[in-house]
Amino acid sequence: MLWPHNPKSVHAPVGSYCHAIEVPPNARWLFISGQVAVTPDGKIPDGFAEQCQLAWTNLFNVLKAGGMDRQDLVKLTVFMLRETDLPAFREVRDKFLQGWHPATTLVFVRALARPQWLIEIEAIAART
Repeated sequence: MLWPHNPKSVHAPVGSYCHAIEVPPNARWLFISGQVAVTPDGKIPDGFAEQCQLAWTNLFNVLKAGGMDRQDLVKLTVFMLRETDLPAFREVRDKFLQGWHPATTLVFVRALARPQWLIEIEAIAART
């Protein structure tokens, strides 16, 4: 079991995340590389909402392949190009996380590894 921490000595989270998650000893860890919006046959959707949905789907497929699920997510790092896509990101994220709030960092960047990519999500998960 993972234990979220939001100490009173720190400001409350300003979004759907927690400040820290404690992982018990002897947990099994899964480090997930940045997932982007590429289908198994190499297609990349054009719009942000579609890319966001596919990036989360890919992340959850890797999570599942590792024998884990959303409650095992400890840390997310999200890279996005455009601040205007934040509302769509939040909507898709909330659908996938269903109330689970891992420690999260969101960074707006100038570019990702391929010019077509609009979002990349990496994760760390742990299971006892």
